[in-house]
Amino acid sequence: MREELVPGIVRGEIYFSIGMSEPDSGSDLASIRSTAKKVDGGYLVNGTKVWTSQAHNNHYFIVLVRTTPAAESQGRHNGMSQFVLDLRSPAWRSAPSGCCRATTTSTRVVMNDVFVPDHMLLGTEGNGWAQVIGELAYEFGPGAHPVHLPAARLAGRRRGPEPRPRPPPRSACW
Repeated sequence: MREELVPGIVRGEIYFSIGMSEPDSGSDLASIRSTAKKVDGGYLVNGTKVWTSQAHNNHYFIVLVRTTPAAESQGRHNGMSQFVLDLRSPAWRSAPSGCCRATTTSTRVVMNDVFVPDHMLLGTEGNGWAQVIGELAYEFGPGAHPVHLPAARLAGRRRGPEPRPRPPPRSACW
């Protein structure tokens, strides 16, 4: 996957979206219902993701799905995996997320038996929750997530650069 994607990323020719949120899940990411079922040579991915920025314009989609049903996992945060989906696949579709702003860049992505080759598994199967938490820590900044608080406290200082000022809030879309 590195040889396939990194050169285009570095040149600024390949763009990604990230699919985590789902309808009816709200902020409870552990309640996702999208799935990836193992098949010969890869996985079939099914489900819906919402609030996915620019999926209709991007090349690839990093998606969080269940590879083990929650009822069969040891804890609700286990059994999730991440995959890189090629958005040129005909088995997915997108639509505006229904936001009231006419210029919305948020997309609803529906995946129906999207085939993802084995080599497009991102990280380790079943470790998707830990990966997503690590990714979100970059978005919110070091020390912003409880996973990073003990290290920041042990060091007695905030790790990483000073946070950027937040932009003023936008009006709600719903």
